[in-house]
Amino acid sequence: MFLEDFQGFENRWLEVEGYRLARPMLDHATPPRSRPVVLAHGLGVSSRHWMPAASLLARRHAVYAPDLPGSGRSDKPARFLTLVELADVLAACMRALATGPSVVLGVSYGCQIVIDLATRHPELVRAGALIAPTMDPT
Repeated sequence: MFLEDFQGFENRWLEVEGYRLARPMLDHATPPRSRPVVLAHGLGVSSRHWMPAASLLARRHAVYAPDLPGSGRSDKPARFLTLVELADVLAACMRALATGPSVVLGVSYGCQIVIDLATRHPELVRAGALIAPTMDPT
């Protein structure tokens, strides 16, 4: 499935940490006092992986699902970014979008990104959920 398959979503761009990131955006009014939801994808996929869930979540929340560097339509770095670097890019993205404390969901490797984000940038994470986590044994 492609982003265009999900009615109302379009790609917008954001520049953070020296990377140009694609981020799908759904243009509609967000209910007052709703909690922002940030979605972290896993390796080898992009924000498109989240589109079915994002479509449902967007009915009640502002949803942010950036393609992290090296994924989807975002910039491709010269080398693979570390877990810490990916979490820092996600933190910079959240700050640039002014999400404030958010519910952050991760899938697969995105779970490790969410854990690192919550550990080092706790002011950005109101709550988190880990879906099918992969675990670094260290």
